[in-house]
Amino acid sequence: MRILMNKKFLFFLLLMSISKLTFADNVKKASKLMDKQEYDKAEELLKEEIAVDSLSPSANFVYSQLLLVSEFEKQNVDSAHVKILLAQKGYHNIDDERILDKLAKAEITRDRLDQQEALIDSLGYEHTKSVNTIDRYQYFIDAYADARQKDDAIAQRNSMAYDQASQKGTFLAYYEFMEQYPKAKQYPKARKQYDALLFKAKTKNGKLKSYMNFLKEYPNTPFRAQAEEQIFNFVASDNSETPLLWFLQEYSQTSKVAPTAMGYLYYWYKEHDQLPAFFERFGSVSKIDSLKNFAQLSQADWNPFFDQKQFVFINHEGKQTMPNRFDEVARDYKCNAVSGDVLLVVEQGKSKLIARDGHLVYDGKVNEAYDLGYGVMEIINGNARGLVHKTGKILATPQYDEIRRLSPSFFAVRKRQVWGVISATGRVALKPEFDEVEHEGNFYILRKGKKYAFTDKRFLVQGADNSSVPLFFNFDDYEVVDDGHIIGIVGNQEVLYDQSMKEIIPLALQSINPANSHWISKTTDYVLFDSLGNLKYEEAFNSFNFNDEWWSAQKNGWSLQRWDDPSSPTFEYDSVAFLGRDFIYTRNDSTSILFKNGKYLNLKQGEKCKVLTTGDIDQPVEYLALIAGKQYKSVLDSTGQEVLNGNYSSIVPLDSSMFVVEVNKRKGIVKKGNQQMLKTLYNGIADYQQGYVSLLLNGKFGIFNPYNSLYVRPQYATKLVPVNDQLLFADKAGKWGAVDGKGKEKIPFKYEMLENYADSLVLAKIDKKWQVLNVRTQTPLMEGIDRYLPVNPKQKGGDLIIVVNGKEGLFNQKKGTVIKPTFDRMSNIGTPEAPLFVGEKYISEADLYIWVYYDQAGNRLRQQTFNAQDFERIDCIE
Repeated sequence: MRILMNKKFLFFLLLMSISKLTFADNVKKASKLMDKQEYDKAEELLKEEIAVDSLSPSANFVYSQLLLVSEFEKQNVDSAHVKILLAQKGYHNIDDERILDKLAKAEITRDRLDQQEALIDSLGYEHTKSVNTIDRYQYFIDAYADARQKDDAIAQRNSMAYDQASQKGTFLAYYEFMEQYPKAKQYPKARKQYDALLFKAKTKNGKLKSYMNFLKEYPNTPFRAQAEEQIFNFVASDNSETPLLWFLQEYSQTSKVAPTAMGYLYYWYKEHDQLPAFFERFGSVSKIDSLKNFAQLSQADWNPFFDQKQFVFINHEGKQTMPNRFDEVARDYKCNAVSGDVLLVVEQGKSKLIARDGHLVYDGKVNEAYDLGYGVMEIINGNARGLVHKTGKILATPQYDEIRRLSPSFFAVRKRQVWGVISATGRVALKPEFDEVEHEGNFYILRKGKKYAFTDKRFLVQGADNSSVPLFFNFDDYEVVDDGHIIGIVGNQEVLYDQSMKEIIPLALQSINPANSHWISKTTDYVLFDSLGNLKYEEAFNSFNFNDEWWSAQKNGWSLQRWDDPSSPTFEYDSVAFLGRDFIYTRNDSTSILFKNGKYLNLKQGEKCKVLTTGDIDQPVEYLALIAGKQYKSVLDSTGQEVLNGNYSSIVPLDSSMFVVEVNKRKGIVKKGNQQMLKTLYNGIADYQQGYVSLLLNGKFGIFNPYNSLYVRPQYATKLVPVNDQLLFADKAGKWGAVDGKGKEKIPFKYEMLENYADSLVLAKIDKKWQVLNVRTQTPLMEGIDRYLPVNPKQKGGDLIIVVNGKEGLFNQKKGTVIKPTFDRMSNIGTPEAPLFVGEKYISEADLYIWVYYDQAGNRLRQQTFNAQDFERIDCIE
């Protein structure tokens, strides 16, 4: 069986060899027909050849040549390419040397086939470039896999695809490009465009929610910083603690804005005087030490010091505080100590705002800068105004004509004649289009023409989140009540809103007024509403009165009840009247007074009452005087307890425990419980202050203090001036001296003027010169002072800048003269609490100025000499 199969196989090979020889003749014939331009006949012969052997090297080779002939109607370079590939495949499959020799004799060799392929590749690529479409380049890349032009075709395809994506300009177009061509050299550019367009498309409405959702969906976006900055701008628009803390909790691990948020929080705590609590709460936060250092640097006041044609800053000890040197500093720094934590300077020819720790806040052109609180500064360039936060965040470049802080959250900004509102992070809440913008209580009031609209912080924050702010310019006027309510007025109609802009009492022909925690609507009658605007009682009243604890209404009589009494009113009184805060007058069968504790007192026939109030503005105390005829008979406190009785023509409370009483046009002082403190023999008792009262008797003045039994009988030309219990300045016949609490002379009456200085020292003027006089020894510590100026007016016995014979120096009550009066001018350029003194001398012969710096103890710290030109740069006096 194996022998038989071998014979059959040999017969097949022989048959194939004869067939190949036969069809080789067909190939030769086809070639000759091609020479005769009989292309269709040649094609028929080649097809017959290929039908027998689809991989025939010679037939496919010649066929590829035929398909390249331009006169052949079926000319097609891609088909020629297919044929040459078949020819190469057939050639590579032949391992019979005899057949290869025959092919070689027919000039069909490996090199000849490769040359033909290269020619066809070249023609195919030229055709591809002429078609110049992505699909054609893709076909060439796929079909001509071994062509040397393949890399160029890939590059051309990628370039065309990128250009198409660019023309579409959508993130989807770039996404499709990246998906299809991940190895394209344009991939990085496409990725960059994709990320940018994706960010823009997903956040195009500019809302907080869009930015937050974007980061959740694309956490690795290169636009994370921009998205988080926008989130911060929205969240922190109202510049309060809660949203700032939320932002730091949500984004502090990744956000580049976290230092800005921490800076906002720092200034929020600082504005509320809570920096210790800030550092305690955030002590573990990274970089908190830099803020601690900044806070420490900001505590002391600095002064500019002119050194080698430049300015440095020094403290009150004369030490340089930062290494920076400046060409110029703000002019007002040269007269006053610098307390701000951000400095306006010129450095290397550029105006800048620099923080005390050296970090740059703003380097745009700025002529002036003002602190508006909560870490925000107004910057002025010419007439244009802008805003920058001390963290370096620019809220608004100089572009506005006027800026006002409305609240910690918002600023009013004016362009030309119209106002708008921007947030504490620079977001525009309301575009400039209003004639006026104000903030009162919890409300923001806007005016257009003669009409008003109002809104609250919540809506303005939404406005900063690119949401519309509901504004209705329906109101002719408004009234803000207790910060949390606003009354809108339309003609004679009024409406009440709460701090959330919720309507409490609808618009109606009425007048709305607060009544304790309730509301009264007055039309022809009075209607009572609770704090939420609910009608308290169905009935209306003809009249209505109230105080903090009680209210009364009239309707066929008068009612009277406490605010916390839920029962319906009963109209059992003929009349009710509120006397001051603490007393209520009622009349029915009898006339009565109701006291604060609910106690009643029936008035006697013909008896009247009057409320007496102490002069204490902060906490006035009320009493009730009972009067019979023209005589004050009794004084009762707010509980109905009698504190004073007698027969007086007038009673005036001096304070909460004493009264000035009058009998027969003479006045005295009586204490609670009828204790006589001062007999009724004076023409006047007045000017109660810190226990002292001035007494007037027969045109002469004395003084009395009932709390320490100090009494100086009236014998002086003007009111006495108490320094303390043992020293009172007095004027006798136009000369001033001093007496003790019993009227004994302590300083002789020979001075033109006296001023209190320290416990045992006074400033006394005699012969037009001042002296520092020791009261105990009656000897002057210093004389011949032309004039003086307290370094710290709030400090008793503090240092004095003195002028003696036209020269200035410094005096201390314990050390005497600590800086001799030899200077033309002595100034405190520090603060009253931490002074830094500069003594100035002018040498006219050399036209030079000498400045000597001293500390509070008179120690010399620094010295400078200026020519006239340099002096103009350092001196602040115009």
